[in-house]
Amino acid sequence: MTIRNASATREKIIQAAFEEIHSHGFQATSMNEIIKRAGITKGALYHHFKSKTELGYAVIDEVIRPLMKERWLDPMSKSENPIDALIDCMAELIKNTPKQAVIRGCPLANLAHEMSGIDEGFRLKLSQVLEAWQDGLSKVFSVGIKNGYVRSDVDTDNVACFLVAAIEGTIGMAKNSKDEKTFHRCAEQLIIYLESLRAKQTEPIT
Repeated sequence: MTIRNASATREKIIQAAFEEIHSHGFQATSMNEIIKRAGITKGALYHHFKSKTELGYAVIDEVIRPLMKERWLDPMSKSENPIDALIDCMAELIKNTPKQAVIRGCPLANLAHEMSGIDEGFRLKLSQVLEAWQDGLSKVFSVGIKNGYVRSDVDTDNVACFLVAAIEGTIGMAKNSKDEKTFHRCAEQLIIYLESLRAKQTEPIT
């Protein structure tokens, strides 16, 4: 097996594991189903991952964390105005999230609810993802204050903590209700909150 083929096989395993875990939860996920979904042999899976737990950790590090960064932090880091950028992210989520994805919930929150209380390794890795999300939001809102888009009295750490909790809560409520309308209502109220963070403009920002 070449290095390129080994890398491709490993990626297939991790993606298959992510899909199974997102659909069924970590504990209910079967290694045999991961093997079947990935189209590989049992030997190939255990060549790359010695245990289901090790594979679960890799899913957090290599799928869930990059997904969070791509969905929430990257768009905001490219904008001077974090409020507009985050509202755009929310609007995009409202528009393009299919019902099935709403019902499945957030993979980060799902794992946190399921595994943080029973596996310290999962708890630590998931905490790192949540902290990175909060830190990233806090930094871009600090830039927003500096650039005059965000109210100067905003505590960026507190806002970041609340936003992560509110976003995850929005997705969690929609998952529980199995109704995308719940998701839309909560998301729309979150957008109203974001609007309240805007600095009052007395003159155009250049």
